[in-house]
Amino acid sequence: MRIRREILHVAGFRIWQRQLNKSAAVANRVIRAIESRMESEGIDLVVRPSISVKRLAWCTGIDFCIPVDVRTDAEVRMLAGLAKQLLKGETTLSREFPAYEYGRAGWLAEAEMRKQDRQQSADESAP
Repeated sequence: MRIRREILHVAGFRIWQRQLNKSAAVANRVIRAIESRMESEGIDLVVRPSISVKRLAWCTGIDFCIPVDVRTDAEVRMLAGLAKQLLKGETTLSREFPAYEYGRAGWLAEAEMRKQDRQQSADESAP
């Protein structure tokens, strides 16, 4: 009895695909467990405003970590103005955001909003 090579290959792929799906399901369970623990316990990290400036051949690159929501053109202009003032040394992050830090208390206070955002995203992606 002779079995064609293509059939063996397809059967092997199906077995491999099932194993991959099982691995993905296990990984998703682990990720969900970590997320729920982080939601209840919070994070052990404090984030403060920071700026990183890189001089490139064609521009000056700026990476911000600041507590600002940018949703409109006016807010983009405000952010660009702040960047310009920081680069010129006219202001500092400690002057603009005095004593601001984001840590466990802020994380726990936003936990419900994150949960609602995830639920809303799941509802929108459902057929």
